[in-house]
Amino acid sequence: MTGFFTEELREGGRRVGFQGVTLDGRTFALAHVRTGGSLRIGPYGVDLAGLESIGLDALTPREPGVVVVLDEIGKMECLSEAFKTRVAQLLDDDTPLIATVAAVGVGFVKRVRNTARAKHFTMTRGESEGMAGEIARVVSGAMRRQRSEDIMSDVPDELATMIAEVRHDTNNSLMAILGYLELLLAHEDLPAARRSSKLKSIEAETYKIRDHIARTSFIRRPGA
Repeated sequence: MTGFFTEELREGGRRVGFQGVTLDGRTFALAHVRTGGSLRIGPYGVDLAGLESIGLDALTPREPGVVVVLDEIGKMECLSEAFKTRVAQLLDDDTPLIATVAAVGVGFVKRVRNTARAKHFTMTRGESEGMAGEIARVVSGAMRRQRSEDIMSDVPDELATMIAEVRHDTNNSLMAILGYLELLLAHEDLPAARRSSKLKSIEAETYKIRDHIARTSFIRRPGA
């Protein structure tokens, strides 16, 4: 993994600015109340030098398949045209990217939110731990799909289509099962009727997976 996150700078309990911290431990100034210049967000003067050197370097994976982490795509960062260009490249070339972005906004922030391949999660303080697990599952699944697509490039079109459909339907059922299980585990005090309903849903999705797999029963290894 590579990338950076943004953290507050405080003096005497008061927030006075922000700095970027890369996943390999480098830091760079981003904004401060004592920073001068014409680039300002509220009381903070914005310094783009570190972002456009250390920050952009951290957003450049050294090999294919490396996950890029970016916290955040915000007003300060988007003052840099170089930053926006790099993020657009990450979105366009299918690099695995985990990023935080404002829930509302226009311009580049809106473009990022509306990217076709983006999967959105609404983060709240109370859901942060569970959300981390869900994001990890989504990224892992995306990377497995990419590897599978590379393998499937040599498979006949009709067979590839069938396998893709089975994979899609099976994945949907598995995600439904995981969702029901998480609900049951997180809420042990669910009313009996609702708990029974979720267990029946898990059973139904499990049978669906059995049926999805049965659709591939005609596939045989050469010579089998």
